[in-house]
Amino acid sequence: MNKNTVVKFSKTKQSRSEKTLNDLLDAAGQLVTGADPKNFTARSLSEKSGYALGTLLNRLESVENVFLWVIEKQRDEHIQSVVNIIEAFDRDKPIQELAELLAEKTFVTIKAVNPKVIQFVEGRLIKRDQFSSKYFHYLDPIAEALFKNSKINTSNTFRAITENEARLMLRSFVMVVERPFVEEDVIAGSNEHRRIAIESFVRLFGA
Repeated sequence: MNKNTVVKFSKTKQSRSEKTLNDLLDAAGQLVTGADPKNFTARSLSEKSGYALGTLLNRLESVENVFLWVIEKQRDEHIQSVVNIIEAFDRDKPIQELAELLAEKTFVTIKAVNPKVIQFVEGRLIKRDQFSSKYFHYLDPIAEALFKNSKINTSNTFRAITENEARLMLRSFVMVVERPFVEEDVIAGSNEHRRIAIESFVRLFGA
């Protein structure tokens, strides 16, 4: 997982609980894939995993952290898939095509995740006073890939940027793409939203 991960998974109280932990993580993964935060509970985890509720509560320091850990793991897998898209992007193709690929990938992922899952994570982090500037460091691998791509692209449609520019401008792009979904804005996922996202990327990173 990303070294800047904010939420740390609480260790089980006994080392012999490793199998139990893996079973619970698998069960939590299925519930998270279902994308309904109403099911991110000890009772739902008990039912899905087959472990008695009392056993589950006894073995874990925090049931909530099980779900946060799984969500974070899935998020980092998505980040890596985006990095793969950027690294595989043909250096002779223009920035417009990369913008379209990234917008499409992100739109599909957010819709599958369900914005309420993002709301769940942010709400828990705010409650724990952990929603800090470091939260968005999970995007840094994408920023690094964009910086490297801008150096090798030969289409003359990418402008020269620094690593810090890539890092900060990526945050702006993610806000344009993600926040309408999280805030349940009527524009979310529409053709207009897609157009704005693509044009924003081109303006930020284009020549």
